[in-house]
Amino acid sequence: MAPDGYPYFFGLAISPSDPSIVYAAGSINTDEPQDLVLYISRNGGDDWEIVTNKNLVYGGGGYLLLVRTNNFDDIYIATRRRGLIRTEGVYKFRYGITGVFENERIVPQSYSLSQNYPNPFNPETNIEYELPEAARVKFVVYNTLGQVVDILVDSELEAGYHTIHWNGENYTSGIYFYRMRAGVFVETKRMLLLK
Repeated sequence: MAPDGYPYFFGLAISPSDPSIVYAAGSINTDEPQDLVLYISRNGGDDWEIVTNKNLVYGGGGYLLLVRTNNFDDIYIATRRRGLIRTEGVYKFRYGITGVFENERIVPQSYSLSQNYPNPFNPETNIEYELPEAARVKFVVYNTLGQVVDILVDSELEAGYHTIHWNGENYTSGIYFYRMRAGVFVETKRMLLLK
């Protein structure tokens, strides 16, 4: 039986130490910004209670992974971006013999810029990057002549995992470069738009 009011789930896990303990991660509304909620059932899914509501506005959906360590169930929830909502993250919840949950946000250890995907693309692509600390981030797309064709981000962002979506519908086929600048970190990568 699903927890009341949560028609959308993106993760379910059973505790390896006690099969009557079931965890579920979900959201109330998949069409609007929403809160990330973790539920627990201590009787195999018959009754549910809210463990924690992160009060995190996120785009909906993600992944749940349970890892048993010593006397604890460590539940990791990775959220993903949807639409124009750009808040993503990896969260860790720990449930142990005390029955009390602890939680924390896991942040990357270093700056990182990934290759866009898909690549080649037509007309949209995704660019993922990681920030180990809050930073002013600027993302610029250049053509092969070094001219700025688009500025995707120019703002202060929180530490965490982020994704940018770029739509090349108004641009011609060809090679483009995207550059991320965050604090002292600067990196440039190439992408190919094929129409």
